[in-house]
Amino acid sequence: MMNDTTAPDRAAWIKEAGFGLGLHWTAESLPRGKDRPMPYREAVARFDVQRLVSQCVEAGAGWLLFTVAHASQLLPIPCRTMDAILPGRTCERDLVGELAEALGKHGIRLILYYPSVACDNDPDWQRASGWLYDPASYATRQYDIVTELGERYGSRLAGWWLDNCYDSKLATTTWHHVHPSVRGFSDLYDFPRYAAALRAGHAGRAVTFNFTGTGAWASALGRGIVDYGAGESNNLDRVPYEDQAGEGGSVWHAYVWMDEAREGTGNGWVHSVPGEVGPPRYQDDHVVSYIRYVMRHGGGFTYGVAPYQDELVAESTMTQLRAVGREVRSGVTVRK
Repeated sequence: MMNDTTAPDRAAWIKEAGFGLGLHWTAESLPRGKDRPMPYREAVARFDVQRLVSQCVEAGAGWLLFTVAHASQLLPIPCRTMDAILPGRTCERDLVGELAEALGKHGIRLILYYPSVACDNDPDWQRASGWLYDPASYATRQYDIVTELGERYGSRLAGWWLDNCYDSKLATTTWHHVHPSVRGFSDLYDFPRYAAALRAGHAGRAVTFNFTGTGAWASALGRGIVDYGAGESNNLDRVPYEDQAGEGGSVWHAYVWMDEAREGTGNGWVHSVPGEVGPPRYQDDHVVSYIRYVMRHGGGFTYGVAPYQDELVAESTMTQLRAVGREVRSGVTVRK
């Protein structure tokens, strides 16, 4: 499904900008030096937009991939559709709108991360959304939520990154036992319909679905639907010359967590364990070489950070990002 703009055209700016910053800022993110998060609405109300925008500018980021929901269905924005399903899960502040406006002044585009599933640690949302008993209704509610947001933000929202659309993992949630024909999360969705909903309000919006997680990047579901690869990876071990196997025609992209994982966490996507955010996992020159290679070969790279709830990107991470941004952008003309 190509709409009135082809997939390469919708994601051409990813190739042109080369690399961006990704933040898993969630309801579980801890403030620096604290052992529990602030209540989500309070954290959203206190969120320092200008601080984050400044950090993106210092990093030389061409885009920000920002988590709009994660382990729990809590949205940092107003959303009538969500309120009608389960009241009390939205915010008065439109954090996404403010970020889009502030980033746009610097030519930095905004991509939103959305989980697309009702996580096991949010039973109220599982019940209210139909996840536990009616997969078709659940999927329709997802389409309706992203349609409302897309129509609100229009061209200010440049892209979506949809997680948990796996086509190779058995669905282990309760409804699998009720609906045994649903074998994997990908069986939930009509992906052309989902992509159309994600492009509501802006036909040129770049969309991707995370079909394979950190696996082989070999899903055939994305052909003609996705505009760029989700590219989730645990290491800097993939490069654009590798076959995208079924997602041909889309822009190559990798998304890697770059802060060292804290003890007690599986990786460094979210800062949810007390203590300092871990230092960068790779040396500056390694990161610079990797990003330059990706850019030379027509791809894009998202540098994933595990931010504090209050101070956002850790200073140790910013030290690397400033150095990397200077080197990568030196002598490079980026068309945003």
